Amino acid sequence: MSSVDFEELNPENIDQVVLIYTDVFNAVPWNDGWGIESATERLTSFAKYPEFFGLKILLDGAAIGFALGWAERWVDAWQFHLYEMCVSPKMQGKGYGRILLAELEKRSQQKGQTALFLQTGTHVPARKFYEARGYRDRGLTLLGKRYAD
Repeated sequence: MSSVDFEELNPENIDQVVLIYTDVFNAVPWNDGWGIESATERLTSFAKYPEFFGLKILLDGAAIGFALGWAERWVDAWQFHLYEMCVSPKMQGKGYGRILLAELEKRSQQKGQTALFLQTGTHVPARKFYEARGYRDRGLTLLGKRYAD
C-alpha cells in the first residue's frame, strides 16, 4: 500500500518541485512555456518571501505535487494566499490534490490564519476543483497591463 507524507518547502529544497511545476504549467490548459531556469528563479524567489509557506506531497517518498504561498496581515488577522498548487499530470485525478489542499488548510489554521485566498482561471478545471472544496468567488477583479501591448 502506498504511503502519503508531506514535507515543508524552503529556499534550499524548492528546486525539488521545479519539474512538477514545468510539467503542469507547460501542459493544457495553461501552455505557459516555462524553462527550468525561469521556473527555478520564480519558485526560489517565492520561497524567500516573508511569511512564505510551502508544502510538498510525497507518495512513497517521491514528490508528486506541491502548494505554496505566503501569509499576509489583514486588519486584525493573518490570511494565507495560495499562489501555486499543482500535482504531477500522471497523478492528477487520484485525490492527491484534495489531500494536499486539506493538509495546507489544516496547517494554515494551526498557524492561526483565518482564511485562505487564491486565484485561478475562470474557465479551467482548477476552478471547479476549488469550488468543490468550498472556495467561492469573492467579487474581486484581476486587472493587468502588458507594456508591449
